[in-house]
Parts: sequence; structure tokens; C-alpha cells
Amino acid sequence: MKPIRLRPLLFVVAALLFMAWLVVLPVVRELREEAKDRALIAAVKRSNAPAVVHLLNDGANANSREASKDTHPYWRIYWDLLRRRHWPTEKNTTSALMLATEGDLDRDDFGTLPPANFLIMAALLKHGADPNTFNHEGECPLSLALGYRHTEATLLLIHHGAKVTDRGGDHSYPWLPIAVFGSAEPRVLDAMLKQGADINARYGSGETALMMAARGGHILTVQFLLAHHANLTIKGLNGRTALDTVRYLSHTRRYGAEYEQI
Repeated sequence: MKPIRLRPLLFVVAALLFMAWLVVLPVVRELREEAKDRALIAAVKRSNAPAVVHLLNDGANANSREASKDTHPYWRIYWDLLRRRHWPTEKNTTSALMLATEGDLDRDDFGTLPPANFLIMAALLKHGADPNTFNHEGECPLSLALGYRHTEATLLLIHHGAKVTDRGGDHSYPWLPIAVFGSAEPRVLDAMLKQGADINARYGSGETALMMAARGGHILTVQFLLAHHANLTIKGLNGRTALDTVRYLSHTRRYGAEYEQI
């Protein structure tokens, strides 16, 4: 009986282990990255700013998105990665930045973003979060900040490159009338104009920001828009200018004196 040669056998075993390590290591890395991204989303939902900062510093993706309902379990992901099959990134779900911008919608002080969420937004943007990403409903961080009247969040997004010249929602409405419709403060409008927003852009109803401000009785907004040379002669789909609207409302509403000031 010939003695078994251990060296060739050990060499074969070592080679097999090395090949297995080459195959498994990328899979383990991807699973770790996905676990970090899921933990980041969970931390954002809890408004846990320290946890978010820690995960971002540890390599979590600032552009992580909320998992869709058909997210696959880890064993399925692991098996597909072994077969070199990569699931496509969920591009239509809500991003971490959008979740932070929304804040806690059950709060009584609507219009106030919790301080922790503002810190989370700043950390995400610092680590490369895209302020111009949309979800399947056509929402983006800027539309949420304007819709929920989060002034500081809106200014932060504009400062980090949110495109105020793009159109919001279903990409058919300009941002400035949307901001006025949401009762945005003049400093928000000023920041948008400085970034190139069209002061005379029309909403879907044909109204400009000035028309909306006049119809809503927002005196300070009207004064701001006029000081920035908003066009008084533009007519909406109803054939009225902003001044016509104010004159009409001053005679038909109970508080006509407010419109007389405008």
C-alpha cells in the first residue's frame, strides 16, 4: 500500500479554499453593504441622527432607498449573488433623504421639521445624497419640504443643489407657484429666484406665483414678488390678471379690506 502524499493533497485543499474565498468574499461584502443601507433607512425613520451619522461614516449609501414590498430575503439574495445575478436598484421607492425631509407627519406642530431630521438631512447631503431624486409618485425632497412648509429644510436643499428650474410633481408644474401655493416664506422665494426660478412661470391652472399670492391674500408675498418685477399683465385661463383677481375678491369676500391693501 502506497503512502498518501500529504503535500499535493494540502495544496489541492488550499487551492479549493482560496477559490471559495474569492467567490464568497464579494457576496459577503454586498450583504454587509445592504445591511448597512437597511439599517440607515431604519435609523432615518426613527429620526436617530447619531445612528445615521455613524452608518454614513461606516460606508452606508447616502442614496439608500426604502425597500419595496417585493424585497427578497437574504438567502435569495445570497443565492443570486453566487450565480452572479444582481437585482436592480429600486429607483422608484422613497429615498433616505425624502424620509428625513418628511419628518414625523403625526406631530401637532405641522410645518416644523424636528431638529434631528434636519441634522439627518445635512449628514445625508454631506455624504452625497441626491437632492433631485424622485419616487414613483413624482415626489422629491424639494416638493416634500415645500408641501410640509419646512422652511429650513427647503433652504438646505436649495443650498445643496436642488433644481428649482425643474418642474415638480408630474414634471408639468414649475416650483415657484408651488412654493407660493404652500405659503412659503419670502426668503424661500428669494433663494429660488437666485437659483434661476422663473418668477412668471405658470401653474397648471395658468396662474403665476403673483396671481396665487394675490388670490390667497398673502400681502408680504405679493409685495416681495412685485419688488422682484413680477409681470402684472399676465392673464390666467380665466382671463384675469393678478390685479383683476384682487379687485374681484375685494367685492366678493367677507374680508375685502385685506385685499384692498394688496
